[in-house]
Amino acid sequence: MPIVSELMTEDDLGTADPRCQLVLLLDTSTSMGINRGPNLPLAIDELNRGLQTLHTELGEDPVARRRVELLVVPFGGSVSPLGSWQMARDWVAPTLTAGGGTPMGEAVLTGLRLATERRRQCQADGTLTYRPWVFLLTDGEPTDDVTSVPSAIAEAQEKKRAIFWSVAAKGADVRVLQEFDPTKPALRLDEANWSSLFEWLSASMTQITKAQPDQQVPLDPWLITA
Repeated sequence: MPIVSELMTEDDLGTADPRCQLVLLLDTSTSMGINRGPNLPLAIDELNRGLQTLHTELGEDPVARRRVELLVVPFGGSVSPLGSWQMARDWVAPTLTAGGGTPMGEAVLTGLRLATERRRQCQADGTLTYRPWVFLLTDGEPTDDVTSVPSAIAEAQEKKRAIFWSVAAKGADVRVLQEFDPTKPALRLDEANWSSLFEWLSASMTQITKAQPDQQVPLDPWLITA
């Protein structure tokens, strides 16, 4: 399958596009709604604006909008996917609210499972797939058991079932995130970079989906790591 040219239009791509799954594991615990200081927006509001940025950026790319599949999995008190998988062209960014604890371990295991199951479903249907991304963003530390998380992530990445990323917003326990995946640094998110984080995520999806599913794609670096 040839690399898709950026000059192609959506109509040129046909119906047999490969798929790239993106699972967004988003911390919606109580801390995301706590006032962080004078003139600072709530983290949950920044997150919602970031999701709108992702929606806009992916929707404007004729390739990514037909190839990226998204699933939002908030974790705040409980872990529950919002609806079903949606193509980027159909996805509507949700408005999330904050409350509850931080069941991060359950969220990661759920995200890995959902990404793997969806990829297998696509492959069973004869659809080519990129390696799914499981993308975690948190401003806190787990309130549940995370002992099985590092091995689950390691197995998923070793067997090329998924690629795991973690992002530490202000207040996150970076040490825990680094233990989740020692193979690469956790990304650090400061107050000024919420929008640029989601722009980077969209640009990464765009770069990946313009290549062949088995092709190594160099990504633009995220400049701040924990």
